[in-house]
Parts: sequence; C-alpha cells; structure tokens
Amino acid sequence: MLAREDGEIITKEQITALADWVKSGGKSEAEIYVYANRVLLQDLTGGPLIGDLASMRDVVADNGLDPKLINPMVSVDLVVDHSVIVQASGSADSLNKNIDHEFRINRERFSLMKWTGATFNNVTVTPSNGCRVVLSTTFPLIIS
Repeated sequence: MLAREDGEIITKEQITALADWVKSGGKSEAEIYVYANRVLLQDLTGGPLIGDLASMRDVVADNGLDPKLINPMVSVDLVVDHSVIVQASGSADSLNKNIDHEFRINRERFSLMKWTGATFNNVTVTPSNGCRVVLSTTFPLIIS
C-alpha cells in the first residue's frame, strides 16, 4: 500500500487504518483497498481480459482520446498454453507433427496474444512452444 499511496485511491488514512487493523487484531470499520503487484494469466482466462481491454481502447479512440491510456494497472504475465490434442503418435516425428498442427489450428489465438504483448504496457506474453504447461514449466521462467 505504501508504494501505491497517491492521496486519492490509496490514502494515508487507509494505510493508518491497515496498521490499526493489525494492532487491533483484525478489527476495523475502514475500507482498505488491496492491489496485487502482479497477475499471472493463462490464455484461457487472459483472452477475454485482452478482448475487454481492446474494446475499451476502441471506445476511447472513438471518443477522440489516446487508446494507449488503456493498460493494465499492474504487471500481467500472460502465458500461452498448448492444446492437448494428439494428431500423430508412434513415430519419430510425432512431436513435430503435433506442434505444427497446434500452431495451425491456433493461429488466430496466437496472433491475438502476440498483438497483446506488442500493444499493452505492463503485459508480458510467454508464447507456447507446443508442449509448455503454465505451472510446471513456465512459472519458473516468469519468477526468475
């Protein structure tokens, strides 16, 4: 909260209320805003968010304002997961065939994610490599 104190959304009074809340054993009548410093999204949940942000940018532009004003307030890591679809198996080139199929059927989704990373501030897109799963292989890349 100290890092986000701006006198409007997060005020000194709220920071004091939080400190008093801790002292009083978790009792307070004050409203205390809590913001995440970072958000991790998998593309299934991040896709609709990106659609909403893109729509808001369109409305802002239609009203003669700079669409770049619309950005996430906190850092967002958007991880593009792979589909679990097996089209080929039992041969030495099965993995490559499945990855090629993955990219062919998900071209539009992957294009949206690529546009997202290039367009919005505070958004980092970690693309699919055809076999990446968010928590098992990507999470260590993001936190490093």
